[in-house]
Amino acid sequence: MGLFMKGIGLTMEESLSFWKSEFTRKKDIDGDKFEKNYAYNIRHSYGAEGKRNDYRPWNCTKIINLTQPGPSEYHGCPFKIYNEEAMIQMLNSYGLSKDEIAVVMGKKRENLF
Repeated sequence: MGLFMKGIGLTMEESLSFWKSEFTRKKDIDGDKFEKNYAYNIRHSYGAEGKRNDYRPWNCTKIINLTQPGPSEYHGCPFKIYNEEAMIQMLNSYGLSKDEIAVVMGKKRENLF
């Protein structure tokens, strides 16, 4: 997800801010723990740490062709791996309207992934 966010144009600072706000929602992670345990990886993905490589996000074909995720794994293309019920539930959790969900589900049914 981090490289996807980079690929759509988020700056490193925007990405750090987003992930810090998400990680610190958990009671056991504060700002210091985020900086110590997670911020390095974000800076690394932007080439600001470590080897200073400019990492790119994976393209859709690579994501679609990943093996199915197992228990406690979260990767792959939801259009491919989720059944309709799970997909609708996920889209509802994002706050999409029924009309918006219908559009997405139409694309899924047409195999436009």
